Amino acid sequence: ASFVYSSSLRSISLSSPSGVSGASSSAFGDFLEFRSYSAPMVSAALQQASTLGADSMSFGAFSQLFSSSGGFGGPLSGSSLSSVTFSVGTDVLATLNVGAVLQSSGASGSTGMSVVLRDVLTGVVIYSTNTATNASLEYNFVTGRSYQIDVVSAASVASGVGSAFTNYSVSITVVPAPATLAVAGLALLGQRRRR
Repeated sequence: ASFVYSSSLRSISLSSPSGVSGASSSAFGDFLEFRSYSAPMVSAALQQASTLGADSMSFGAFSQLFSSSGGFGGPLSGSSLSSVTFSVGTDVLATLNVGAVLQSSGASGSTGMSVVLRDVLTGVVIYSTNTATNASLEYNFVTGRSYQIDVVSAASVASGVGSAFTNYSVSITVVPAPATLAVAGLALLGQRRRR
């Protein structure tokens, strides 16, 4: 396995006039949770879907909060968190892809997000953003080092008329080594010849 996970915390939380609803997990593998709230002229939906695999990890979440009622006393707020610490079994080159959309309207609508990838030992930040973005970079993860990725998003409608929308997709995927690609190509060629 390329990625070796040592800790994981993934969670979502939705606060509404009816209370707080959320879910969290420290397990590895898949995490999929959805929460919603609905009232006349007010609605909220929040979801996170994330996967920790051997050669890739992905984090995706959205929140959509809406009020068209001037009398809405609020607040509505939704948050999503992923914090994962990992190392690599062998030195690997991997691609980090980040896509994020943040939109809000009305005096009470607000959004925010943050993605940080860092070397745990040195504290060196490999990548960081806190704005809507589309970004991609390649990085050499080194055996014997620990890395941590933190992905956080938040949206809120404090009161009255407003909306808030966040949507992000973050992934780290191992780039196959040239030798691996060659072996895969030979296997494919062998299958074609047998037909």
